[in-house]
Amino acid sequence: IAYALLKDRNRYSIKNHWFDADGNIYFIFTNKTLADMLNVTERTITSVKKELVTHRLLYIKRMGFDNKIKQNLPS
Repeated sequence: IAYALLKDRNRYSIKNHWFDADGNIYFIFTNKTLADMLNVTERTITSVKKELVTHRLLYIKRMGFDNKIKQNLPS
């Protein structure tokens, strides 16, 4: 189900031409949002996303820390 939700967000990103400098499609979908939609913990979402990455169904690019806002940027 998580993959289906992420895939739907992916289609929305394509429709809106959200591509990074390398031509990859990107979207922001927080673990909290996904956990709330699936009624599971964020820890479960982390495990699910790791499994999707293992099966090459998802690529997560870490964006790092933003000193201006003093928090991590979404991956």
